[in-house]
Amino acid sequence: MSAKFFGKYRAVVVNTNDPQAIGRIQVTVPEITDREIGLAMRCVPPNNTSTKLGSALPRVGAKVWVEFERGDLNFPIWSGCFFGPGETPPSLRHA
Repeated sequence: MSAKFFGKYRAVVVNTNDPQAIGRIQVTVPEITDREIGLAMRCVPPNNTSTKLGSALPRVGAKVWVEFERGDLNFPIWSGCFFGPGETPPSLRHA
């Protein structure tokens, strides 16, 4: 039986090219492995009706939260971005 990975993990986006154009991204999860993990499905809020996924995708190098369906590395899901120290965009900083 292979290891299971439950919970959220910090990941880094390495590729945003999704051949199916459904909002998947490729990531690395340094805490788990050095290799790239397959295309992670996007966890879309139920009320999201946007058809312009490209504008909502994180850039290569961005930090994202990733979890795995049933703890299986073959079924990654990305659920949002986060900023490291000093990375918060000026437009989001409090005055």
